[in-house]
Amino acid sequence: MLSSAEQAHFGITATGKSSELGSGRLCTWQVRGQEYTSILNVILYDSAGLKDLSDTLNKKPIASIGNRQTIQVINDVEKNCAVMMAVTDTTRVATQATVGVDVDKACEMALELARVVEPKLPRG
Repeated sequence: MLSSAEQAHFGITATGKSSELGSGRLCTWQVRGQEYTSILNVILYDSAGLKDLSDTLNKKPIASIGNRQTIQVINDVEKNCAVMMAVTDTTRVATQATVGVDVDKACEMALELARVVEPKLPRG
């Protein structure tokens, strides 16, 4: 999902790990820094659109990316932030970041990652 140049931009030096998370397929990268470790995820939901997000999530609409409906979700407990983009009505992609315990930095990183991933997504 990320080219070598894009991985280098985010400080990624190791191969991502693929796994499943609920109904999503994800790739996870860890970036070890001097002060903290950052975790970056790209999660593809093949059968869950934005409308399927739980009402209990701390979510807010943000400016669209590439004309896609986009929602930010902050998890104050796990100190991470996700940017969710609609691919179709029934599919979505999420970019998620954890940057130490800095939720604001995590949101910046998730948004930057979303802007890199969006052009690679199919048009619904």
